[in-house]
Parts: sequence; C-alpha cells; structure tokens
Amino acid sequence: MKPQWIFLGTVVLLAPFTVSISANDAVQSGAFRVSTTKDLTENMPDADRIEVSALENSDHDTYKIVGTKVLEGSSTATLLHLWRTQQYRYNCMVNCHEPGFRVRFYQAHTLLTEATICFKCHNIYFYKSAGASSEFSVVFNLQEKDSDPDPLHNYLASLFPGHDPDAGKP
Repeated sequence: MKPQWIFLGTVVLLAPFTVSISANDAVQSGAFRVSTTKDLTENMPDADRIEVSALENSDHDTYKIVGTKVLEGSSTATLLHLWRTQQYRYNCMVNCHEPGFRVRFYQAHTLLTEATICFKCHNIYFYKSAGASSEFSVVFNLQEKDSDPDPLHNYLASLFPGHDPDAGKP
C-alpha cells in the first residue's frame, strides 16, 4: 500500500473523532451540554465541587502542583460568581500561558471542565470540557496595569497564602 493512501486512510478514520468547541458547536456529555464556550465561562452551571490547585512553573510548559483545595456545596458559590462575572473575550490571541492556578469544576461527580488560569496574560486554557476532545482558550478581564486587582485573582490567592503565581515571571 502506498504511503499517501495510508495517510489518507488515517485522516478519514480519525476525522469523525475530532471535536472543536466554537461559538456554534455542541458537545454532549451526560446531563451537561456545551453549546458555546460561554457555557463554560459566563454561563457555567452550578458545580457542587471545585478543585483549585496552586501551580508553579517547574520547567518550560511543565507545572508543579504545590497545593490543592477542594470547595464543596455552598463553599463553591463565591468562586462560581467570580468565574461567571469575568469580562470574557472569545477568539482572541494569547500572549503567553504561565498559569498560577488550575480549576476543575464537577457536577454530581462528573467533570464539567478543567482549566488553567494565567493572570499575566489574562488567559484561561480549557484542557477538558464536557467530553470534548479539543482544547481552547479565552481571554478575560484585560485591565490597565494600574487598575484594581482582579477579584478572581485575589480570591484564588487567598486559598493559598504565601503562593505567588507571578514569582519569577518578567
């Protein structure tokens, strides 16, 4: 069999399994349905459990978890409110991604999404989202350097006293 036919056969076989979340795509996972990226940002459903991990950059594109806190029940309300009220921008270019935190949102033991948050470039990178096979990112709360600190940043930092997600970054 010729190499070009092997390549073409591979592409044809794998194409149906590739899912991309965009403004008009839909992905079904259990009871939660992602219709747009807004379903994981400003329209994030209630989560009964949220895992928040503090990260440190241990090598280029490698991050070490230095602590994890689990929010359950009513203790998820503050983070959910802050998450939903960010000013999101979709389909934007990202300058970097040096996350200080990772969040995992769960509903009835089902992972809704897993994302890492970079406050340097104000980017959230979604790794796993309601069964989707593709990754995507959004930009949030682009503020002037002299503006008030981001309440989401302050809240996440308060969960890990002494953790500075921006330490060692230019």
